[in-house]
Amino acid sequence: MDQEFEVILKQMIKTQGKDVLLDKKRFKPLITDFTRNQFKKETNLLKQMVDADCTKYINDADNVADVKTVLVKRLEDEYGMSPKATTELLDLLGYLLRGNTEKTIVPVSIEISQGREVKPKIDTLGKRTINEFIPFFRFKNKSQMEDTDGNSSPSDKSKKVLILIEKYTCKPYPKSEYNEKETYDYRIESGNKNPSTLIDTFICDIWQRIDMDLKYNILPENVTLEIINDAFEIYNKKDWNHIAGYRPWTHWNFINSLTPADKQILANETLQYIVKYGIRDVE
Repeated sequence: MDQEFEVILKQMIKTQGKDVLLDKKRFKPLITDFTRNQFKKETNLLKQMVDADCTKYINDADNVADVKTVLVKRLEDEYGMSPKATTELLDLLGYLLRGNTEKTIVPVSIEISQGREVKPKIDTLGKRTINEFIPFFRFKNKSQMEDTDGNSSPSDKSKKVLILIEKYTCKPYPKSEYNEKETYDYRIESGNKNPSTLIDTFICDIWQRIDMDLKYNILPENVTLEIINDAFEIYNKKDWNHIAGYRPWTHWNFINSLTPADKQILANETLQYIVKYGIRDVE
């Protein structure tokens, strides 16, 4: 983490108070203003962590060190975020919110996957395993919150949504005097290449929203869940024929056919796919 970014964040907390880290609406524009739109990698990571309620978990924790360790694992599993980057930011948040100076312990499963030699005792938090903590710190997206009657409605973590685009069919393309089919189909007909899979085609169309419509000048590895959701929102707000891409009709119907919970699963899967594979468009 860039030391200048750390100085800027501490200055922001000094002038605005630490509660700004708990207020998503205030925090996002403030951090952009204070960094003057620089340090985009650190800023996007921190925005995503705030959006995932990491700051609230740290602020409310009985044992800050334990919670930070759990969050490292959750951020990697659900958001594809690098443990190296998240441990540094979690340590900084622990200090800013609670005055905690303990270094975050990286869970043993992560260290093994990264090829580092670890001692088995790191797998436990006191006498309790990391898995015992995880159910109490599920990230609460809107679709995962409990309702006022106490009935839980979390999305099924084993459910896969992105892969459904491979077999998804919607009602026939609405022909006009100008177009009879989608760009994807015209390219097949003319012998031009498309992305190698329908998942990659979907990813390319989402990335086009991020690049062309939202005008984010970022690398794929720096994309955040917030940005993915903003791209999905274009399909909610615009009519399909005002959206560019390979398969705007199909993707517009697909996204708008999903429940809020499934749409959030799709956003998480899209984020992880982009971070892992990048944008595999045709040259």
